[in-house]
Amino acid sequence: MRKIAMLTLISFAVVPTLVSADTWSARVTLNREKLTSGLHCPEGNITYTFTLANNTFTMASKYGQAFSIMLPADGIIKQTYRGTSTQGAQWTFEIAGNVKSRDLEILRPDGGCYYTLTPAS
Repeated sequence: MRKIAMLTLISFAVVPTLVSADTWSARVTLNREKLTSGLHCPEGNITYTFTLANNTFTMASKYGQAFSIMLPADGIIKQTYRGTSTQGAQWTFEIAGNVKSRDLEILRPDGGCYYTLTPAS
């Protein structure tokens, strides 16, 4: 009986714990109601894939990984990253909101362009 108990304890110490990952996709849509400038803002039409695993939040698109950060306990982020527009231009963007509730929006600060994220089907 002692051998079984000892083997059980060893198996818990040796067997790695599985990391659960939460992955979802969302399409970027221009939010015309929040435009803050007269500049032309592209429609967006990019789909991002978001992964939350082991308190690390990662954002990627077909152009590659945009960023990967440690998620604060409250889930609220404000992260600047370099991204590629649908026309292939490089821009600085900022994503802000709550990762845990998936209530996020993207801003192109130099152009006043706001984008909402709509779950991809």
